[in-house]
Amino acid sequence: MRIWRLRELGEPAEQLELVEQDAPVVREGEVLVDVEAVGLAFPDVLQCRGIYQVKTAPGFTPGGELAGTISALGEGVTGLHVGQRVVFLGGGGLAEQVTHPARAVFPVPDGVSAAQAAAIPINYCTTLYALHDRGRLQAGESVLITGAAGGTGTAAIQLAKRTLTKKTKHPIATSSAAAVHRMLENDSLPSQLYSVIASDGALTSSPEQLQEVMASHFETVFAVPPAAAAGHAHPAPPLCLFDKPGLDPAWYSGLMALTSGDELLQVLQGAPLLSAPGEDQVSTAVWKLALTESERMCHYVVDLFNACLRTSPFPTAWKTGVILPFVKDAAKDRTMSNICPISLQSCLGKLFNKMLAHRLGSICVRHPVLHPSQRGFIIGGTTIKCIDELLDAWEWSRAGNRELYTLFYDIKQAYDSV
Repeated sequence: MRIWRLRELGEPAEQLELVEQDAPVVREGEVLVDVEAVGLAFPDVLQCRGIYQVKTAPGFTPGGELAGTISALGEGVTGLHVGQRVVFLGGGGLAEQVTHPARAVFPVPDGVSAAQAAAIPINYCTTLYALHDRGRLQAGESVLITGAAGGTGTAAIQLAKRTLTKKTKHPIATSSAAAVHRMLENDSLPSQLYSVIASDGALTSSPEQLQEVMASHFETVFAVPPAAAAGHAHPAPPLCLFDKPGLDPAWYSGLMALTSGDELLQVLQGAPLLSAPGEDQVSTAVWKLALTESERMCHYVVDLFNACLRTSPFPTAWKTGVILPFVKDAAKDRTMSNICPISLQSCLGKLFNKMLAHRLGSICVRHPVLHPSQRGFIIGGTTIKCIDELLDAWEWSRAGNRELYTLFYDIKQAYDSV
């Protein structure tokens, strides 16, 4: 295949040469991509000159933004297929074929050309992060774009224009927590909470009253049951709730095993790139990008998680959260029954929990741990399946006059009951 190589550090026009070399061999976990479009920018020029912060040497091939079609899959690659159009941020793009880790490529939607896709990773993602994550640009504000030329400058103009001229706020398919963030950041939204109707039917008239009513309500919602009085212990739960001789402790042997970068990236594979930040102002999407693109960052997080698994501590920062009020139905009265508390926690702590939940879910899929009426909680399960199984269990109990315990658990008034 043909590839552009840098003979010596210097000006690209003078030092780049087109050479022939063998096509790359796709390895485990990688995809082989036929390159169709490459994004070139000023950092490529600086790298050729050898003065970029990431140092290069002779033999370097420019081109960090690539779009093309998958022509081969390495062993173990799932979720992608030969012939699929993808885009990614990598290196060595000025070649007819390149390999890249499958976990770090993204499908190109129909209707988007390879040239358009290759312009997105650096230009638009950098600008989106600068204007919205850091600058928190809102409609009605003004923005000064210095150096409004080239790829990033053009992207900044387009994205800023789209935000500043937006007349209505369209719903975004994301989590309720993200909706809460948008609600709190924009006073023009009808969901903004200035007052609520207290339990006596009166409307709160000050921020202090609002805080008092909501704090009192949420303390009730999340209240811990009082301890049993001395000498009056709670009755023991029925034996059938915890005595399950069919369970084998060996099934859980890998639950607390040390983790790896590959496992964390697998857990994050389905995480959306648009998500609400946690209490620490860092979203799961940011962690996904950081762990995917930085081996060093991934190594640090793996070390932290493994320390938790080895010694069983849970960092204090992961144990706390911020409870924010979210209006369930903006068209209804602002009574506390129409206010849903959303808890925002550290997304790094949630990633640790999600990793353990994946492991536990895998155990529940492989072994008969759960009753059929609980199958909605495992991978591929649904609420409807839970209800169907529960109705069957009740019918079985009634028909045979058999003892049956049904356990419902929910946080009072915080979440909708099945």
